[in-house]
Amino acid sequence: GYIRYINFCNIYSIYLILANKEVLAIKTLEKALHEYQQKSFKKSYDEIFVVLIMAYYQASDFDNVIESFQRYKKLTKSNVSIVENDLIIKAIYYIAQIKDNNRNQYHLKLEGIIKELEKDPNMKGDLELVKRI
Repeated sequence: GYIRYINFCNIYSIYLILANKEVLAIKTLEKALHEYQQKSFKKSYDEIFVVLIMAYYQASDFDNVIESFQRYKKLTKSNVSIVENDLIIKAIYYIAQIKDNNRNQYHLKLEGIIKELEKDPNMKGDLELVKRI
C-alpha cells in the first residue's frame, strides 16, 4: 500500500506545482521520502525526484535542486527506470547550476542533454519542457 501512497503523493505534488503551490509540493514529497526511507521503491525514485526537483526549481531554490540531484544520484546509482525522467532531472540540475554559478561545463552538459532529447522523436515533449525552463 505504501507504493500507492507514494505515487499518489507524487501525482498530487504535480498538481500543486501547476497551481503554483510548490512549497506544499516539496513538503508532501519530502515527507513521503522521509516516512518511507526504510522501504524499497527503487523503480519510483526517478519519478519522485523529477517532480521534487521541478518543485525546488519553481521555488527558485537552486541549492535544494543541487542537493536533491545528489540524493537522487546516490539512491539510483545510475540504475534509472525511466530514461526520460533521468534526462529531465539532469537538465534541471544543469540549468540550476548555470543560474547558481554559470560555469561553462554545465552549458556543455546541458547541450548534450538537449542533443540526446532531439535524437528521439518520442521525447519531443521532454525537449520542449527543457527548452521552456
